[in-house]
Amino acid sequence: MQVRALPVVVPVAVSWLAVTAIWSTTPLFVYLSTLAFPAELAGGLRMAVAAVLANLLLRATGGRLPRHRAAWLTYAAMTPGVFGAMYLTYLVADRIPTGLISVLFGLSPIVTAVCARVLADDPLPSPARLGAALVALAGLVFLTGASAGGGQAADTLAIGVLLLAVLLFSVSAVLVRKLGGGLDALAQTTGALWLSLPCYALAWLLHGAPLPALDSAQFTRSLLAIAYLAVFGSVLGFVCYYQVLKQMPAASAAMITVVTPVFALALGALFNGEVFTPSMLGGAVLVLAGVAGFLLDAGSLMRRLPGSDRRPD
Repeated sequence: MQVRALPVVVPVAVSWLAVTAIWSTTPLFVYLSTLAFPAELAGGLRMAVAAVLANLLLRATGGRLPRHRAAWLTYAAMTPGVFGAMYLTYLVADRIPTGLISVLFGLSPIVTAVCARVLADDPLPSPARLGAALVALAGLVFLTGASAGGGQAADTLAIGVLLLAVLLFSVSAVLVRKLGGGLDALAQTTGALWLSLPCYALAWLLHGAPLPALDSAQFTRSLLAIAYLAVFGSVLGFVCYYQVLKQMPAASAAMITVVTPVFALALGALFNGEVFTPSMLGGAVLVLAGVAGFLLDAGSLMRRLPGSDRRPD
């Protein structure tokens, strides 16, 4: 008989703030972890530590890791996000401002909706949402155009790789929703973390098994960044986000993807000396405005206003 994990309860307001803080800092710490570690090793160590911690948390709450066929299918469906999207992000973390990483991942609700239409035959978005998506797309065009600038502006290839990462993250979300497997989120994440480890190991071997720069002045900094990402980014952040999804309206939870890029942009400028051109900032504003409009669905909100159901005289 399988024992289900007991819920890990965190006050919803604290959970929302914690997820916002963690997701805002994640891109910066991903960059820091790659200063002395190769991308595949930095990501792999993060997921290995997170897998052990998640497994301990699962057992501490009375749960076990399911190993039936549906469970393995669910873990496999999560792997494109846990390995594919994250590994691509690590690969280009030093070629794109960390704040823009968060902005591009902010597009995930729109990309997920498109993937759900293609893969799960979900209904088409409303005209208001389609318009908001076009605004976000215009912002993406601005960002891509700004990549030709000097300084720390992101190059076009790095933006393309990040967009592929967002696509993998979104496809994974749709597949997990389709498969389900009847698993709780902690068990799903634990299984996916373990399944991602062979992928990181293979990527590391294919790249010649590079080792971290032990004599680098950045080694300790990178190691601490990996520890932070494992504990907060991959475990605590997950637990808190799960509580937000359970206790808050979907729109409130989804707005985290709009709020976090704002803080991530500020953190990148303050702590990593990132310089943003007016075109880059303008593009980021358009992306975030489009995503916010898509999530809020202005047309739907208007229909819910008092008196909006009255017919014109």
